[in-house]
Amino acid sequence: MSSLGRARRTQATELQVVPPDHEASGLAGPGVDGPVDGQVQVDDGIAAVTQEVVVRPHVGVQAVEGAAEGDPAQATLLDEDAELRPVSLYARTKIASERTILSMGDTYFAPTILRMGTLYGCSPRMRFDLVVNTMTMNAFSEGRIRVFGGRQWRPLLSVQDAADAYVLCIEADISRVGNQVFNVGSDAQNYQIEDIAQIIARTLGDVDVQHDHKSLDVRDYRVNFKKVCDALGFQATDTVPAATRIIYSRLAQGLIPDPSQKIYYNHFFDVTEE
Repeated sequence: MSSLGRARRTQATELQVVPPDHEASGLAGPGVDGPVDGQVQVDDGIAAVTQEVVVRPHVGVQAVEGAAEGDPAQATLLDEDAELRPVSLYARTKIASERTILSMGDTYFAPTILRMGTLYGCSPRMRFDLVVNTMTMNAFSEGRIRVFGGRQWRPLLSVQDAADAYVLCIEADISRVGNQVFNVGSDAQNYQIEDIAQIIARTLGDVDVQHDHKSLDVRDYRVNFKKVCDALGFQATDTVPAATRIIYSRLAQGLIPDPSQKIYYNHFFDVTEE
């Protein structure tokens, strides 16, 4: 084993080693503006462990949510070859991880990068720091949706559709996905923030949409998803209205008793909080 390989393995000693008859999937990072080196090292470590233990041609899947981010002046749909213009620390860490992981590709390790749209929908650990989920929670808790700016574009993808994309990628022939980057989402679900708010308000009814044009989210990007559709036959099937109804119903039924708990927000995440 090379000295670099030994260093990477040492770095990742607390990570679960993937047996050689399994695929590896590195999930998207926490989505917070934490230290760059720490997140990159974790992603690098996962990939390095996978690279060292495999004994056959193998795909390692790394998911990146919102890494492209884009530029407010960008009017065209961004494909996988578009220039990356990150505006957050989180996006910069994921881009650095992409480059490191792709550089590890060799005969027996063929990494695949999945650049996910902004996720929405229910999950075992619910998230209320994602735009659709946040707006739905605010509609339930406050009877209103707050829109900061509104003209920013955001590509959306449901959690369930994201899971389908993982499966398609892992099951695909390595020649189709190895050493590749795929945007994962739906052209039809490139939405402006204002439109997302209006869709949720119409779906739930009797919800006030309020605007704040002083506090703007500078992330603004529209994404082209043709490559993943052509290569894997991926098609997003979930919709924002359907997910909104499910989230609202679970809140109304008390299945999520206190959506303000820190555990539902990655920038506050504390595993000790019940």
